[in-house]
Amino acid sequence: LPVWLAQAHSGLLALIRAEAGWCGRVLPSHAHTLLAVFMASVLALVRQSLKVAYDRLPQQSSTSSSGGGGTRHGATKVAILQAAAAETSKFAQGISGLLDSCFGPAFDAQAKRQLLSAALQPLEDWVSRWAELESAQLATDMDAVLPVDLSQKLCAPEASTEDMESLLQSVGGGVRAARTLALQAIHRSESVTGGSEVKAVAEALDSQLSTFVGRLTALARALEQQAGRNWGDAREGGVPPLLGCWMQMVVLAWEVGSSALLARVDASIRASLATSASTLQAAAARAKAEVLPDAPGLRMAAKPQQLQQILQLAASMADARSQLLPKTTAQVVELGDAVHAGALEVLLAHVKESVQVVPSMPEWAKQEEPGSVAPMPSFSAAPLPYITVVGEYLMLLPHHLMDALAAAAASAQANIGKGGSKSEAAGDGGAGEDGTHTGAAEEEEEVDVEGLAAQWLDITVTAAANVYAKAIAQVPHVTQQGGAQLAADAEYFCNVMSALHVVPPPSLLTIQAFAALPDDQFKEAASGAAAASDSAHEDTQVELTALRALSTARKIRLS
Repeated sequence: LPVWLAQAHSGLLALIRAEAGWCGRVLPSHAHTLLAVFMASVLALVRQSLKVAYDRLPQQSSTSSSGGGGTRHGATKVAILQAAAAETSKFAQGISGLLDSCFGPAFDAQAKRQLLSAALQPLEDWVSRWAELESAQLATDMDAVLPVDLSQKLCAPEASTEDMESLLQSVGGGVRAARTLALQAIHRSESVTGGSEVKAVAEALDSQLSTFVGRLTALARALEQQAGRNWGDAREGGVPPLLGCWMQMVVLAWEVGSSALLARVDASIRASLATSASTLQAAAARAKAEVLPDAPGLRMAAKPQQLQQILQLAASMADARSQLLPKTTAQVVELGDAVHAGALEVLLAHVKESVQVVPSMPEWAKQEEPGSVAPMPSFSAAPLPYITVVGEYLMLLPHHLMDALAAAAASAQANIGKGGSKSEAAGDGGAGEDGTHTGAAEEEEEVDVEGLAAQWLDITVTAAANVYAKAIAQVPHVTQQGGAQLAADAEYFCNVMSALHVVPPPSLLTIQAFAALPDDQFKEAASGAAAASDSAHEDTQVELTALRALSTARKIRLS
């Protein structure tokens, strides 16, 4: 269509030039009026023909996709209309130049403005619907990047760990592909509308991106459903079941929340809004001053309320708290919460299973043997197997996290090229004339594997410590000898935490410090610590809670 349009416009300009020459020679005194009437009739017919042609354009001329890693071929409706808009703008410029060359300033300025408006009108019929077109195109492209049925496949009862990892790997790079599609939509909107539809396009982007992030959240929910299955020897070698799958989700959530999606799209819309506001205001001013305007100027002069809304929105963006993508932002938070909860549950499963026996273990209620002179000191007690198993698991966790995260990052990187090609074919080539979108690929932020591994190690070990502390708080009775063993176990766990560069919580430090003390020393030290805690900052209340639980288990009343 754009090629045909260029040829048609060229033929029309030749026809108008010939008619202008004939009128100037035969009826010079009526040439201006006759030519204006002739051109208006021709442009009206052109508008009707182009309306039929544009209405018949399919959303996608041809498509071939394979889920998260397929390829797409064929021009899209928005891409064809974008090219048509450029040709139509050239046509209007050609008419202006033709009238200037044939008649100079003698041609009536108002008539010339009306003719230029008529030449631009075929695309104006689509400009007011541009956000709707972009929304439909984004929906199609997002479906190819992240199919809607992927979550159903992920939670299928027959799915193996290999199947699930393969499905999630196919999504790798999808976040960056979605970002590319969004940036292309912003660029197309600027190119076709001059920024007059920036507010509506931003709302369309928010709707489609929130849907995309919502599908990622659905993947996390589906994966969460698989956590209850019996995975047999999936924990062999200390690797938690589904760890690879959850680290894929961690990387996806990190990309969504980092500059890979939300921040870059938001920044691009803000930049487009700021540019459009000043450009459209100047164009509308030129139109009112009877300077021959361009299409955006004519549009804004005719729609002053729309221009005012754009100016108000641009002014509100000076406040960093203003949100252009509120729906997407809310979905990003929900995705982060879902991934955090699901991944942590898998990482803590082994810890919870090991310490669930703590409240009922008989070791805490052991009495001193008759004739013993003094209780066994805590430093001579060896940690029990239930806690050493947890310690060994946590010490191996950094290695497992690094491996799983590195594999997830590699799958995302491997799919970037596929996602980029797909979005380029679906859009406008993936780049604007200013290089904004082509440059984005060169500045890709690599997944911070080490940072994510350190973050999740800290999250998991800290949570494991809290799980262990809660289990200890449920012990109903602790003797002095049982307290010595409990202190040894707590000390071992705190040492593991220190080795992993994680700060032990005050609750476990309290157990370590007080559990092995003889009754009289315990009462004196604990009463003093409780009194100090009552008058101290709120942060010390965690220690006080653990201390009171321990004193209750030791059957010692604090003074």
